[in-house]
Amino acid sequence: MRERRLAVWEALNERQQAFVRIIYDLDQENEANRAYAAAQGKYDKRPASEWRQIDFTHEPYNRDLFGITTLQSRLEWEGYHNQGNGATMTVLIEKDLIEQHIRATRFGIMHTVLLTREGRAVYRAAHDMGRGSRSTVELSDRSWQVLGYLWSAHQRGKPLSWTYSTTIEKVLIDKYGLAEEATRGVGYQITEEGRRYYRQHWTEYAQVYPEINAPHPDGIVVWPKEVDAALVRAGRRCDALAGAWRDAWKTGEEAGRRAAAESPEAREGEEPEIADLRAERYDLAIAAATREAELAEQHKERLEGAVHTAAWTYVRMAVAAFTAAVDGTDPQAAVDASVDDTAEVLPNPKPTGLRGIDTAAVKHHAAAIGKPLPRKGPPPRPRRRPRSRYYQQKEEITPPPAPCSELVTYAGFLVSHVKDGDLQRTLHAEALAPQTSDTSCTDPNGDPT
Repeated sequence: MRERRLAVWEALNERQQAFVRIIYDLDQENEANRAYAAAQGKYDKRPASEWRQIDFTHEPYNRDLFGITTLQSRLEWEGYHNQGNGATMTVLIEKDLIEQHIRATRFGIMHTVLLTREGRAVYRAAHDMGRGSRSTVELSDRSWQVLGYLWSAHQRGKPLSWTYSTTIEKVLIDKYGLAEEATRGVGYQITEEGRRYYRQHWTEYAQVYPEINAPHPDGIVVWPKEVDAALVRAGRRCDALAGAWRDAWKTGEEAGRRAAAESPEAREGEEPEIADLRAERYDLAIAAATREAELAEQHKERLEGAVHTAAWTYVRMAVAAFTAAVDGTDPQAAVDASVDDTAEVLPNPKPTGLRGIDTAAVKHHAAAIGKPLPRKGPPPRPRRRPRSRYYQQKEEITPPPAPCSELVTYAGFLVSHVKDGDLQRTLHAEALAPQTSDTSCTDPNGDPT
């Protein structure tokens, strides 16, 4: 089954894969927002076939009047604009990866898309989200996540201070008896059976739901938070410097165009004194624009060095963390050692044995070293608005990618897989198996506490 779904994913071209990925991300955001609202006591009773729908495009289409949907915005951000979007959606519908629906609006209809179970399974199979089968465990990902919250609260000696939770009430209490109402205060607490179940099955759930950072029963820090924090800081520094470089580039281009402006023509019948004043203002504007362009060029050159250094620091840290996750070694020591490294050599990515991750890693690595793999399918094209006698297109100055942008993209890809110990739990959950007996509920003399 997994091989079949991998084959479906690999048969898609890059545009189609990008559409599925973006729709999957929005689907997961809807799910997370709904869970967060439920934790706050705001329950959405609509069926999943409704709340999972994602707005695609409005009919009639009027960008100025209705704006664009989040899905359209993200597609445009990656270079996939309206032209060809409908054909791509049709292909995905034919492959049973998405469904298309409509709903009425005040001014027309909104076309929506819904990621099917098959579409979600294909994406997960391609990205190795869970090596175990969900059919081998009893709890859903949300129920397992909440049981982890209850375990953490028990370790702190406090109940989980939620006023009400459907997941706890209907699943963990009524169905499995793994939780109960707090005996002191308001909230919920894990039962003795829940603690036994959590310890006994942690390894299985870590393999099936590696994206959930449930605490280890023995208190082992599977993935230090300091590693994630260091990687986030390095990534944000790259983004900030790259943004400043693009601003300097755009400022220089705009100032350069102003500096190249032609001198104003003499006006018929204009007094000489007034013409002289206009000429002086023109000379001042040209001088100011020239100076601004020169300063922007200096800033851009200074930032190029900073961007280069920050990008290599980030990618070395990301590679070190990724390699440590694959090898099952200490990620903190690996990241600390990479900070002192100054070599600008990018080794081949460490194979994980997970087909989806390894394929994407090779692709990003090839782009980072300047040898991109051949594209599959047509490349994204910049959006073009039609010209007409009533519309004059405003020429926009679009800065090029910042230096070392492919390095930063590669680093971001690696970081996305090691975050919160996701990859380490996927590969080494069995090696991290907790003790079979629950010692967390006994005092040093062995008596229950």
